[in-house]
Amino acid sequence: MIKKYLSITLGCFFTFIISMNAQNQGELLFKQKCTACHTVGGGKLIGPDLANMHVRRTEEWIIKFVQASQSVIKSGDTTALAVFNQHNKVVMPDQDLNANQIKSIIAYIASDSPD
Repeated sequence: MIKKYLSITLGCFFTFIISMNAQNQGELLFKQKCTACHTVGGGKLIGPDLANMHVRRTEEWIIKFVQASQSVIKSGDTTALAVFNQHNKVVMPDQDLNANQIKSIIAYIASDSPD
């Protein structure tokens, strides 16, 4: 019985550590790759404020857009086209990030977004 509780406790602890590591990586990547054009709750810069964007868009959509925004726009995606038009048709540069890196940025944005 003690082994069972110990296993559960350790599992929760390691899950928490992994989650915190992803958020820390996401924060670092956000500061390196995104802050020139975006804020989280600080208002629009060149691109949109990304606060709570994880609620407005799916993870799959965000990953595709970050990796190749113009491809998503040219595919006829109406949401991508609307974002592009709302921000004066400024092209978001494609980001050389893999899906896991983008997911860590999304986790950081989610944790830093106002409720």
